[in-house]
Amino acid sequence: MNYSEKEAYPKHPRRRPPDPVWDHFFATSLKSPSYFAAKCKYCSIQFNHEHPNQLKKHLAKECEDENFDNDIREKY
Repeated sequence: MNYSEKEAYPKHPRRRPPDPVWDHFFATSLKSPSYFAAKCKYCSIQFNHEHPNQLKKHLAKECEDENFDNDIREKY
């Protein structure tokens, strides 16, 4: 690996990309850096200090909005 390849692929990126599950939630920053509260875009249930796995569980099993797309449920 030459020097330019090392620059293109840093050893420790500053941030990892957000999980795609966040496309289905409104995020609000909390006081702690990198932590967010979430509100479901479909049923408006609010979550405090949630992790993507809990949000995925909500979409897969708990969201009860009548306009909720079953394709999304099956994805998670």
